[in-house]
Amino acid sequence: MELVSAGFVWAMPRPETASSPHASIRRYHGLVSASECWSLFLTGPWAHTWMGVDAPTRARHAAALQIVSVERAMTATEQAFSAGELGYPNLIFDLSTARRLRRLAQPEAPPRLLELGVPSPLLAEVLSETAPSPGMGVSGLHLALQRRRALGPGTCLGYELVALELGGVLHSSACNDLGPALAERFGAQPNPWGLIDDLEVALRCAEALTNEALPCARLLWVPFALSTPSHAALPPTIGGAGRS
Repeated sequence: MELVSAGFVWAMPRPETASSPHASIRRYHGLVSASECWSLFLTGPWAHTWMGVDAPTRARHAAALQIVSVERAMTATEQAFSAGELGYPNLIFDLSTARRLRRLAQPEAPPRLLELGVPSPLLAEVLSETAPSPGMGVSGLHLALQRRRALGPGTCLGYELVALELGGVLHSSACNDLGPALAERFGAQPNPWGLIDDLEVALRCAEALTNEALPCARLLWVPFALSTPSHAALPPTIGGAGRS
């Protein structure tokens, strides 16, 4: 089944999940995720001046991401957004921009480059769901999918079940701790990244989450492919030597 590219993100697991008092949260620590619920993003809301993120939160996120200069990262993020290279809330539209923005963090920093993909039979429905209401801006997800570009070459880590919230924000099924129930009903056993390997299984799970009275948000659920792009070599960081 063809996958349509939904753009790129530099993502890392949120460090606070490891120390959560809730076992259902600790279970998903280390999950590779396209959702702000579980991941920090190099170009996430923390780096936008207009998102209203408070200074302590911004500093904490920048430290976890090993940002070289917070001021430089915020400037670069705003410039990429203004140039149409970056969409709300965190999607990067092309690989060259993603590689350039990677220089904002130290070479050994933890973010992983992911390309997101949507199964082509769901494209029309996802575009309809993410179309902006009057007076709203267009989300990065909608803009990326409008390009109808096939997912690039790379290693697919698996499929994440996400719900489409207002503004193209992705909400993870892990927030509802649905993994055990989906594994029992559909055989959707998570792989080492916490993702579903089989697309057909992921599609059946997403259909049930969308249409049945399950304990989750009443939204459109979609299995997003998370792929590590080929030849995603890291460039040198600003002010320092990189690695190949």
